[in-house]
Amino acid sequence: YEEIAELLGVSEGTVKSRLTRGRDLLRRKLQRHWGKSDV
Repeated sequence: YEEIAELLGVSEGTVKSRLTRGRDLLRRKLQRHWGKSDV
């Protein structure tokens, strides 16, 4: 996280929250496509 934060010029907390948000969005989209039990 530290290296990503440095490259992007943001805090580590921002990197972590953006990645978490992205994973959650991906999970929701996959669940809609394949169903909740498959993801």
